[in-house]
Amino acid sequence: MRVKYLPQDAEARLNNGICFYDGRPYHLKLLSQIVAELHPLYGKREPIRIETTDAKLDISSPELGYANAKSGSAVFVYRKPERKYKQLITHGSLLGFQPLIGHVWYSDSIHELMYSKAGESLLLGQYPSLEEALTKVKEGSISSIAISRDIALAVDHHKEIFVFYKMDNIGILKGNIVEIPSGDVAWVISRYLEGFSWEVR
Repeated sequence: MRVKYLPQDAEARLNNGICFYDGRPYHLKLLSQIVAELHPLYGKREPIRIETTDAKLDISSPELGYANAKSGSAVFVYRKPERKYKQLITHGSLLGFQPLIGHVWYSDSIHELMYSKAGESLLLGQYPSLEEALTKVKEGSISSIAISRDIALAVDHHKEIFVFYKMDNIGILKGNIVEIPSGDVAWVISRYLEGFSWEVR
């Protein structure tokens, strides 16, 4: 998206936030009203210096949703509801929800998550296949795993596998059937869990 803002507003809207440049996410640090330095979210790659009017710079709000944390859990990342916030994703602007646990991810832990491979994968929409996710869940090596920005699987101590759509528990996976309490979210199963059927209970 072509950048549209007054130069004097750059500090308030853009500094120290996550943006996209040429299709990849970066941390943007302003050097002046018209010059910025883009740092990779993790690793030791060299930063890129650009002008803030560069057509490759995208400051539109990125899609959020589930990230697969290295701790072995899926975390649904969403913007903190505030009347006013920066254009970009910044430290303190996000909260997190963990399936079967609740809202236990706060500013510092979410910040660490977003500035990692897991955060980059979320922003780029990169997820394991359903088959890979089911294998990990059944092995017991993880507590939950996302297969898209909107869908995660979670296993409890009884080894039951639950399907979450965003922050809602929509059903239990039994064999190749997802038992759901109503038909309102059946489309979720057909879209994201190809090869599975569902029953309304």
